[in-house]
Amino acid sequence: MNEVKSDIEIAQEASMFPISQLVEKLQLSNEEWEPYGKYKAKISLDVLKRLDKKKDGKIILVTSINPTKAGEGKSTVTVGLGQALNKIGENAIIALREPSFYSTEDEPITVRDLNAEGVLTLLLKQVLQLMHYAQL
Repeated sequence: MNEVKSDIEIAQEASMFPISQLVEKLQLSNEEWEPYGKYKAKISLDVLKRLDKKKDGKIILVTSINPTKAGEGKSTVTVGLGQALNKIGENAIIALREPSFYSTEDEPITVRDLNAEGVLTLLLKQVLQLMHYAQL
């Protein structure tokens, strides 16, 4: 019987690719992204404006109404869905809207606590507006 690897073992075995490869695949211009090290970047909100009229984009929102301290697996489902879509040849990007982490007092801290707003906030606002208009 195979032993299940720990999270740290899986993470240590993973190989990451440079963010520049993803930027190239997304066809972002140099002005639309700013690297933060070799593996992450900040993407300009101008990308949303440039892609606003494209008809082939889709958004899948993974959410839950019953949060528990242990979580329900939304992040796991989101990552798995992104990987599966890419595996079958679809262009898919995932973004974890408010990943949470805990302080030394075991209190959850979220991105909202850090007063952050970015591309995902704007996308969510657009989704909510579309849902509102669809119900009229």
